[in-house]
Amino acid sequence: MTKTRVITDSVACIPATLVEELAIHVIPVRLTVGGALYQDIDEELAGEQIRRLQEADSIDTTPWSPEHYCEHYLEAAEEGNALVHVVAFSSFTSTMSLARAGATMASERRPGLVVEVVD
Repeated sequence: MTKTRVITDSVACIPATLVEELAIHVIPVRLTVGGALYQDIDEELAGEQIRRLQEADSIDTTPWSPEHYCEHYLEAAEEGNALVHVVAFSSFTSTMSLARAGATMASERRPGLVVEVVD
């Protein structure tokens, strides 16, 4: 029997109650500020770090590497053998191509795993 899990990025802003209720796997957006790497859902961001984010001249939101997506897919696959990663705003980011590369890697590492990345 196929069990499908839904994956999305934190930029989708799905309420935590719905994420929990529907068992949606959320991949945080990557933020680089002043050379320091953060995730946009980091609850450990201290006041000083938040101030740096607010005062930064620029914030780099380059998507994660294919390997990062692969690891998230393998984690999500512990509770499902079919995954659908819904990517928001794909026309403004390279997330689609990087996530698809990660999906290929995950399927190679776990035969039988199906990962679809959709806009």
